[in-house]
Amino acid sequence: MSSGSRQHVVLGLLTDALDATYQSTVLRGAAEAAREHGAGLRCFATGVLRSSLPASAQRNVLLDMVGPHNVDALIVMAGALANEVGIEALDDYLGTYRSLPICSVAVELPNAFSVLVNNEGGVWSAMRHLVEDCQRRRVAFVRGPATNAEAESRYRAYLDAVARLGLPIEPALVVRGDFTRASGAVAGQALLDSGAQPDAILVADDLMAMGVLDTLMAREIAVPEDVAVVGFNDIEESRFASVPLTTIRQPLYEQGKRAALALLATLRGDPPSGRIVLATELVKRRSSGLRHIARGDEPEASISALGTAIEEALTTRREEALAEMRHALVTPVHSVGATWAPRLLDAFTHELTGNAPGSFAQTVREVASHALRVNTDGASLQDVISILRRETLSCIAASDRERLQVENLCEEARITIAELVEHAQAHQRLQVQAWARSLGQTITALISTFDVVTLVEGVAEQFPRLGINSCYLSLYTNGTKRARLLLALDAFRPTLKVEGQPEFDARDLVPPGLLGVEPRTFVVENLFFGEEQLGLALFEFGPREGVIYEALRDQISAALKGALLVQEVLEKDRERQRLMQDLEARARQLERAYKALQEGQRRMLVSESMSSLGQMSVRCRPLAELYADILGQLASLLGSEHAFIALLPAAERVSLLDAPVLVGEAGSPSLTVFARSGRFSDQRAVDDLPPSLRQAIHEVVRTHQSARLEDGVVLPLVAGEQALGVVYVESGDVTTHDLELLGTFANQATAAINNARLYQMAAQDPLTEVHARRFFDQWMPREVEAALRTRRPLGVLMVDMDDMKSINDNGGHLAGDRALMAVGRVLRSATRDHDVIARYGGDEFALILPDGDREGVTIVARRILGNASIEMIEGVGQLRCSLGGATLVRPPDPLTDIGTPLDSRLVHAIVEQLVGAADEALYEAKARGGAELGTVREVGWPKELFEA
Repeated sequence: MSSGSRQHVVLGLLTDALDATYQSTVLRGAAEAAREHGAGLRCFATGVLRSSLPASAQRNVLLDMVGPHNVDALIVMAGALANEVGIEALDDYLGTYRSLPICSVAVELPNAFSVLVNNEGGVWSAMRHLVEDCQRRRVAFVRGPATNAEAESRYRAYLDAVARLGLPIEPALVVRGDFTRASGAVAGQALLDSGAQPDAILVADDLMAMGVLDTLMAREIAVPEDVAVVGFNDIEESRFASVPLTTIRQPLYEQGKRAALALLATLRGDPPSGRIVLATELVKRRSSGLRHIARGDEPEASISALGTAIEEALTTRREEALAEMRHALVTPVHSVGATWAPRLLDAFTHELTGNAPGSFAQTVREVASHALRVNTDGASLQDVISILRRETLSCIAASDRERLQVENLCEEARITIAELVEHAQAHQRLQVQAWARSLGQTITALISTFDVVTLVEGVAEQFPRLGINSCYLSLYTNGTKRARLLLALDAFRPTLKVEGQPEFDARDLVPPGLLGVEPRTFVVENLFFGEEQLGLALFEFGPREGVIYEALRDQISAALKGALLVQEVLEKDRERQRLMQDLEARARQLERAYKALQEGQRRMLVSESMSSLGQMSVRCRPLAELYADILGQLASLLGSEHAFIALLPAAERVSLLDAPVLVGEAGSPSLTVFARSGRFSDQRAVDDLPPSLRQAIHEVVRTHQSARLEDGVVLPLVAGEQALGVVYVESGDVTTHDLELLGTFANQATAAINNARLYQMAAQDPLTEVHARRFFDQWMPREVEAALRTRRPLGVLMVDMDDMKSINDNGGHLAGDRALMAVGRVLRSATRDHDVIARYGGDEFALILPDGDREGVTIVARRILGNASIEMIEGVGQLRCSLGGATLVRPPDPLTDIGTPLDSRLVHAIVEQLVGAADEALYEAKARGGAELGTVREVGWPKELFEA
């Protein structure tokens, strides 16, 4: 992809992410300009520069992949990228790209051409509207991050407007947010709790403004009656907020388009002469109490035109009427054409004079249809008709016949617009449902795939359903320097086949020459999971909603991570214990990924149920806890707490003597009920299930298909082709759409159960639900080696039950088992997630505490003793344990470099010293009467590691 080999210009666009309308709209404008001029575009979702948030920082890898080898000029969304470091730091970093023409969007950079918006004028118009039109005097302000230049510009404009309008300047009326909805909600709470008593709130961003609206609604504060709210940006969501949001519209689409056009002109040798500043516009909606037009208003003035042709009468008002019409219609000009307003006015005039019957209705239909394709709300179109009505009534004789003719035409236009709006909304609902269904199918295909080849085949099958016709996926092979191609799906070359998995320089994004010569727009996403870099994804720009690309990035990353982990398990069976630990880490990562994915889906789905799916926990844990979590999530999804999980005998090895059994008919296996909630907590409710429900449950097990019954729904738990059992939820209001969402939920639940079962079989002691001795013996040398290499301390605790023989002699072995299970619970509750707990043997347990110095070991031991003192065991009484600890102390400097690999004999010697020292401390505690901690021993580093 070097510049010398390209047959067309390729522009680059740097932004933090595409999970908000702001970035997606700028991208659409730039992509349209590039397409119109035969240029390509690569949008790099690079994260915020030097972000403190791990997920955003991982995206920064893409910054190193941008340069003259793959783009000819660069658009930089400076406000987004510099959100944490500030403009000076961003400008300094962009020195890396100084050989490229650069255009900054929204924020002026010292060494780049800039496309800006008039923030000051926008804030001034909003403040005048609130003070003069809405009669508000205590106008609060929610500002953005201090490092964001746009946010600070709007804040300075607010302070200037406060002074010019003679309003009180009070620190309590200003709070800070970070351009997220959640921070807006917090800011609203701070303003209300401070006692500042604002009667209006101006917010530096629409997302924060919607968060403020959330808080006001939760506090039952009427908007706009008690508090008026105004935002900034006019993103699409602002029109559909709980109270339609008055906002300062900045031309996001136009910014992207003008930036691309400026760079294209520069590459042709005709650079712009100066910066471009685009005007903002105040869009009045219900949150401030005013609109552009009050429908049904009678004309304020009457220009009597009795005996004068309507064309001549309207001539004096034509330009004013056209200006008002353009102001009222909230849509980009490119979507309806620059001449839409004169066409509509002329058609209306000709219809009134009888020169072109039917022309007005046809023109209304054409303009409205084009406008609604870009999500213009119907209210704006109705405002345009109100302007026509008002202007016409002011220019005609006040006879009943003429007025009736005007009213009839306007009413016909309103009906036409209402029908088109209804059709557009229905079409949008169907699109959203289709997108949700396709994404759900993609998720199902990906989460059930544990093989990289199968995963790639699944992606190739699912992507066209999402409207993404071309996609290239690659895995890193040498850090992030090299990559190998996994998938090349290209709509321009449907027969494209790439032999093997060719390696290439990751900075080329794909193997050289593979993208072809067509000028296209691609979204470039970095694939990562946690702190692990995985690879690259190039999605051809199709759906306008940027959140789709972000959701797919998350999902593909999670699926790739899972496939790679399972592949490693199959290849290294001898290290099964360690790999099970890796699978547990993968499950926690999947949980975070699904939460992020569902946050994006909530913006697109009309059903609130879909958002609950992302909350399901898939962490490896004791199965009983996992079952309870699954039932709890179902309760939140369907609003019903009456549910149970029934599994086939082969699906679960735990023996439950008191568990209900759903006996199968001849040739049909029985199912054991392992978890119950609501009324099914009473075993009699399960025993008394009607025969029809029992039959439906066994039919679901046989067919692997969900069943919707009159009073509930039965969901199959299926792993591959193997049925595990079913989940039954009692609910009389399950729709077909709900059933699709629940199918995705059941897939996630099955994956979680499989992970937990696999983990327990591989690495857990089944009685105490902690690690087995074998795991401790394999893991301890690794922790010692890690401590030596990183010069960190390492702690070990040995824990032994007091009076175990007496417990067994007096209460029997079942009492002893209950006591051991109690120790497992106590140890798990007192330790951190990355600490390792193992049953060392009999009634003795061993704990590995990374970074555990003497103080840390002592803190954990005291926590264990405290938790044990309140643990009462049936037939035994209070749990008593003795503890001994040891720590590998951090050595003094200087120290020689540690070679690779470390001598295994040296490592095992240190392991024996640590365990032996902890054992000595344990027996010291027992000699003193037990139920306490012996003196924590310190083990020094071997002399062989010190500098001579």
